[in-house]
Amino acid sequence: MAQNHQDAILVFLRKNGKPFRNREFRKAWEKACAAAGVPYVVPYSLRHSFVAYCELMGIDKPRIIGLMGHADKSMIDSRYGKYVNGLERDRRAIKEFFGEDFGGE
Repeated sequence: MAQNHQDAILVFLRKNGKPFRNREFRKAWEKACAAAGVPYVVPYSLRHSFVAYCELMGIDKPRIIGLMGHADKSMIDSRYGKYVNGLERDRRAIKEFFGEDFGGE
């Protein structure tokens, strides 16, 4: 993120609209988890969840590769594929949360 944030679309920004520095983001993330009453997880786990949700919803692999910024499917298959297990029961809730245009079917 620090290398190319000028060209990236960032989800989380500081109050002044600028990108977080790594330590700032981690502190803000910890506070947000505590305020929401959810167990702390490393922010990077959001990438794993996103890929798992995409795969669960039937988004084709080339689109996921592009969204994640990977060169090919090997990283998705080796790192993220195992996180889909157990999500099938949550498929409907995930689709409702992301909306009809999220993908699949």
